[in-house]
Amino acid sequence: MKRMLVKLFSLCAVLTLVSSTGYTMGDGGSDDAPKIPKFQKLNRGEPSYVGTIVEKNKKTRANQISFTGSTKIDGLRSEDSDAVTQLDLGDVLTIEVKKSAYSSEKFTQEYVLVTVVSKKKNKTGEHIKRDLLVPRNVQFSAQDLESKFELAWWLRDIKKIKIDHPQPLQQAAPAA
Repeated sequence: MKRMLVKLFSLCAVLTLVSSTGYTMGDGGSDDAPKIPKFQKLNRGEPSYVGTIVEKNKKTRANQISFTGSTKIDGLRSEDSDAVTQLDLGDVLTIEVKKSAYSSEKFTQEYVLVTVVSKKKNKTGEHIKRDLLVPRNVQFSAQDLESKFELAWWLRDIKKIKIDHPQPLQQAAPAA
């Protein structure tokens, strides 16, 4: 019964992702999937993150970084777990693409294998790293800081996304 509930929850999460992004999550060959990524403005109420998008031969400083308008994405998997997880750019330092076309032995669809470095730290003070499987047709949008051009990429076509997070202000020691 518990395993059936887990499968049902996983299916609901994937269906939510598919319906919210408006494109298929298959192997990239579907006629319903867009052929090129298209910029989508940041949804109302979403925070605007600034960072660097690293492509093969180019770095772009950008703001309004999002996954088709949202700073969160659901439906992510891991080879070592059946759980479906969410990624929130507010918790991310970097997303690095390790394999742009990844076939899982565990799951049937095509993925992009990424390593995510979190703002959160473990007990030894190191930033938490984890490998995640992202559906192959996930795209993200951003606005170039310099030119103000609206840009879009397939996640699978970039090398790395680095999100800038402001450092907390150090409080001055009280005067003696």
